[in-house]
Amino acid sequence: MKLEPNTVHVWTLLLRKQKTALSELQCVLCASERERLAKFNRQKDQIRFAENRMFLRSTIGRYTGEEPTNVRFSYGHNGKPFLVDHPWLKFNLSHTLDYAAIAVTRDYHVGVDLESVHRKVTNLSRLAARKLTTSEWERIKSCDESTRTAQFLRAWTRKEAFIKATGEGLSRDLKTVEVSLEDSSKSLLVSLDGSRKKANDWRVYSFNPFPAVLGAIAVKNCDVHTVQLMPCAPGTILSE
Repeated sequence: MKLEPNTVHVWTLLLRKQKTALSELQCVLCASERERLAKFNRQKDQIRFAENRMFLRSTIGRYTGEEPTNVRFSYGHNGKPFLVDHPWLKFNLSHTLDYAAIAVTRDYHVGVDLESVHRKVTNLSRLAARKLTTSEWERIKSCDESTRTAQFLRAWTRKEAFIKATGEGLSRDLKTVEVSLEDSSKSLLVSLDGSRKKANDWRVYSFNPFPAVLGAIAVKNCDVHTVQLMPCAPGTILSE
């Protein structure tokens, strides 16, 4: 599949619609992935892990022309994966409940995050104090109380997409990443480390891949002009 410059493809999949047997999925995994799979006690969790890895491998194969089993991963700082044989192809995977998404782009680091709007958040004010800037929290508090949790999750998803793109993970204080709570075609990243100029190198966008699921992508490319959603049909992660 062709991937144009300045374009992000976002593949989405409803995992519970897949009917592939665990034994069939395991055949595609590498040794380290099978070791990780074995650490799950419940078969349901094993299947979910294997489906996500198969989804990732088959998606990458669309661009590289490889069979899913031949895709080779390595891991950089903080465990961020990259492709040994195709370093130009950047990608990131996220999943929540039965939903998964993969963002793919050329040459520029990319991150994606999903979150269910039904996720329970206990002690919102304490969590917000750890994750949000003062201005973000003030904007959320000005919203109707019934929508505050959803607004918090909206902001959190955008921040998570950013730190997944950078590979910083938990080493980055989320309060140093300020995002907009609006939904628009403009980048939703407001500032980094208090600097709007630093944020100009990035684009952060929201999307809604499934009902009641929030999505966000972040890409280090200020020239991105196309974000294309690519829904996968049920039962296709092994057949295509």
